[in-house]
Amino acid sequence: MNILLATELYPEYENQSRTSMSYALHDFAKQWNKENNLVVLRINLITLRTIIFLNKNLLKINSYSIDGVKIFNINIFKIPKTDIFYGNIYIKKLLCKIKFYPDIIFAHISSSFYTACNLTKYYKCRLVLGIHNCDLKNNNYKRKYFKKALSVCNKIACRSKSIKNKLAGMFPLYDQKYFIANSGIDESDIENNKFFEKKIKDIENKDKLIFITVANLIKRKNIDIVLQTLSKFNNYCFEYIIIGDGPEKDYLKNEKDRLKLNKNVTFLGNKTREEVLSYLKISDVFILVSVRETFGLVYLEAMAKCNIVIGNKNWGIDGIVINGNNGFLADIEDHESLISILKNIFSMSFEEKKNILIETQKTILENSSIIAAKKYLDSIY
Repeated sequence: MNILLATELYPEYENQSRTSMSYALHDFAKQWNKENNLVVLRINLITLRTIIFLNKNLLKINSYSIDGVKIFNINIFKIPKTDIFYGNIYIKKLLCKIKFYPDIIFAHISSSFYTACNLTKYYKCRLVLGIHNCDLKNNNYKRKYFKKALSVCNKIACRSKSIKNKLAGMFPLYDQKYFIANSGIDESDIENNKFFEKKIKDIENKDKLIFITVANLIKRKNIDIVLQTLSKFNNYCFEYIIIGDGPEKDYLKNEKDRLKLNKNVTFLGNKTREEVLSYLKISDVFILVSVRETFGLVYLEAMAKCNIVIGNKNWGIDGIVINGNNGFLADIEDHESLISILKNIFSMSFEEKKNILIETQKTILENSSIIAAKKYLDSIY
């Protein structure tokens, strides 16, 4: 099968840092490319006052590959305050030149929807739209081309349970098209049974719980709420590690001082992915109660390293984490919710923690990148 993936959410070059670009769609593409012929169009949407002043260099198409996946970097031009786009003719010429005729087009992020619809009509192939949180957050769903794309596509891949629920509420007419397309984690990042067994056994005699957050230090991550909640448990022995950097750093450090958590909380700044995974190996509870989260691969990374995970209800990891079964989901709008969860974790018996982590291991084994990519393809017909 010839698969065309059109999106702006793709690495711009080989070995681009995962801190500057998401590899979530590449992880799907890498798996699909094993048994299919796949081409990626990395769409750059450029808004111009008028196409009269187009720089001809902007029409050049750059090509590169990552993990054997062929990628073409192409600019699409949009006239401001209109739904008029320019550049599809160059894509058709490109695909003709490389003799690639798609059987199905995946379009992720609404900036690629106009192009995908145009190509779908031209090649008479199937179209699957991928909806991310930014499509809803930026009100792109109100655009004419977005609504048209929903009406003509064959399936709609929602990148999390929360996105599916929100989109279905806005466009119930397309209920039969929606499916959830969660990300997966590389199997090599999932620890083996021996690791899980040892870490679970070690928890029994641990006198200090290690909490950890890995995130950009921005407001919507709600790290200040975590600090405020943890300050209510000064009688318990715990450590809280915060990995990441961002505009909220100074405010959060001041909160740490104000809440008298200096002995408990450590800010480590940005770390490489390898370093993050090392810290997740020694931590006990991963906590990130952010809002407007599309999915959050770091939750799966934490689960793969045998952490009890706390997320936020109706966002990101909700749907993978089942509250009280393989982790916990707080309702960040209810101040007592997170307090109740932490109280439960601090007072939990060894057997209760063990049961949570056994379910955590089962969950992560069902959410490898190979399984996630297969589930995605199985859902498009």
